[in-house]
Amino acid sequence: MVICMSDIFELEEQLNSPDAIERSEVLCSLAFRIEAGMIPSPPVGNEVNLRLRTSLSMITGGLTPTALAWNARKQGLLIAGMVDHDTLEGVVEFLASGDILNQQTVAGIEVDTSLREYSQVIHMIAGGCCKPPDIGSRAAMLAEYICDNAQHGGEPCIVEHVIEMSTGMGAVPTWVWPKGFSSLHDAREMAITLEELGVAALAITISDSNDISDAVELACEFNFPLLTGFEAGQRSMSDPSLEPYIDAIANGASFFWGHTFMERNAGMGFSSEWARSHFAGDRIRKNEFYIKVGRLLKPGDGRRIASGANFRSASPNQLLKALGIGQ
Repeated sequence: MVICMSDIFELEEQLNSPDAIERSEVLCSLAFRIEAGMIPSPPVGNEVNLRLRTSLSMITGGLTPTALAWNARKQGLLIAGMVDHDTLEGVVEFLASGDILNQQTVAGIEVDTSLREYSQVIHMIAGGCCKPPDIGSRAAMLAEYICDNAQHGGEPCIVEHVIEMSTGMGAVPTWVWPKGFSSLHDAREMAITLEELGVAALAITISDSNDISDAVELACEFNFPLLTGFEAGQRSMSDPSLEPYIDAIANGASFFWGHTFMERNAGMGFSSEWARSHFAGDRIRKNEFYIKVGRLLKPGDGRRIASGANFRSASPNQLLKALGIGQ
């Protein structure tokens, strides 16, 4: 039996309720109806969008985290990412909603920063956040300062603080590709400085008009996985003009999902002590590991490593074998 559209719309409206418990209950009801075939849904393809925003964002927000995850499921996104400005408030809800829907989800926070050598504002993302930092930790103090400062119109914080906050809460320090670079050489100079400080990934947004060739070239040169967003209603992964960049975009999405999966389920994400001890400074091999995990594991697979104890003593290859991925 297929549920009528008016009933679906009524339930969807409740996903934007101010009551988080009600939102979760309604989402569970919708998820059940999808699994039962009562609500038609498109098959999951290869489309990704990792820079969506929620109503909690300080800039251009729209739907609640729950409603945003539902929209991603309805659209058949392979991986959906939420990156709100200046707040971590929606991270847990968005990821939990992805679990309910068996939707691969990642989350982050974007903030404006300054870097001593440069006059322009530099946008940074703590990519692959899984939860707010532990209360009382250095990362928590930095997060509170950074968010409060931004929300009250203060000067941009320094890049180093965002990098420290990111790694301190198990996320990936990610640089946002800026508009208006006069040359790839200028971008490369900035990338060298940021990499030395600990930046490990690059975020881009694709629209109908922008050229991403320089950004992708630089990401490949520095081994920065791409955290890619798409402007609503514009180009998508199926656009022929993006064909040369599809692998880089898809691998970046898999990387952030693989990191998120490992961090949430076992505390073994990109910035974890486990990753540091097993990969040391070999970021190529480290990236490949999380890409491989992200390609093959789904949200429901988390129960396979939820205990985490035995896996934390395993090498990367042993872990992949135990997860059924192989070398």
